[in-house]
Amino acid sequence: MIRVFATIALLGLSGAALAQEAAPPAGNAPPASDRTAVDNEFAAYDTDRSGALDQKEFAAWFASKAQQKMAESGQNATPEEVNTQAMSAFAQADTDSDRSISREELSRFLAA
Repeated sequence: MIRVFATIALLGLSGAALAQEAAPPAGNAPPASDRTAVDNEFAAYDTDRSGALDQKEFAAWFASKAQQKMAESGQNATPEEVNTQAMSAFAQADTDSDRSISREELSRFLAA
């Protein structure tokens, strides 16, 4: 099902909601909407052009998505709360423990 972030859960948001909701695909492939979101946004947040998001880059992406959803819902979270949850989400998304998030890891994270 959809992973719910702690602070973002207060806002009723999930990993898939941070991208765009879609019906889950067959097999282990991420939903097309998650792949599209990653394809459309990854390069903008990969500021050092390493091909992966470090913690700072991931936190910027996460905060941007959280701010969008908070504006839509009229709810609030402090920057500290959002950053804490971004770091927790980073740890969950970094499945190979290399301290960076690849496009594939981000796609899988959003689909989880």
